[in-house]
Amino acid sequence: KELAKHIKDAWSSKQYSDLLFELSDGTVLSAHKSIVASRCVFFKKQLDEEAKSRTDDSPYLSKLKITDTSPAIFQSII
Repeated sequence: KELAKHIKDAWSSKQYSDLLFELSDGTVLSAHKSIVASRCVFFKKQLDEEAKSRTDDSPYLSKLKITDTSPAIFQSII
């Protein structure tokens, strides 16, 4: 139970986030790659591809643009 609470707290917090979702209306949502990748195969594949193309000089923070889903729907499912 305690682990589940910690994961929920981490998901709700921007602290230590390493992923940004940029929505079509300009809204930016913070997230955690490890949680997103473990919950969604689609985003895991995107993050894996992004990691492969990363250079040593590129920042650790990732940004994924979400343009094919309305912001309200995306926020409700994420």
